[in-house]
Amino acid sequence: MQRIHTTTRRPFGTTSLDVAKALDKHKDHVWVRNKDRLDYGIPLPIKSGSSSVFYPDFLWWVKNTVWAIDPTGKFILLEKVRTKLMSVPAPLKIALITRGKLAPNYTLMADDGWSLLRFRTGNAAPETFESIDEVVGTLVQES
Repeated sequence: MQRIHTTTRRPFGTTSLDVAKALDKHKDHVWVRNKDRLDYGIPLPIKSGSSSVFYPDFLWWVKNTVWAIDPTGKFILLEKVRTKLMSVPAPLKIALITRGKLAPNYTLMADDGWSLLRFRTGNAAPETFESIDEVVGTLVQES
């Protein structure tokens, strides 16, 4: 399959670049970089700051699922969990990814590794992984 990369006004941060490289390893699935405020946006039921729309950094088509993936810093993670980690109609699913291993209360347990947050019925506790490749592999398995 052909890789489709879109340009954006903001450069890839280290975390975003790591995610892009991990997505690229899955040659059977297509991903795009979603341009902030220009491409695909998800209306929010609760305003997040001044925004009523969530623009995930990546859209990734895996089997019958479209993942809206947003790598994020820990300093804004709780706000994103509160406003952007929500139930959405299939085939869309939302994944928030951050560096470091987070405890169930979202405090940092370790600087190494990665944490994944997905919508779950009940508490959306972080799942921790050693590598970004493991995070992406989990998303493939859930698709």
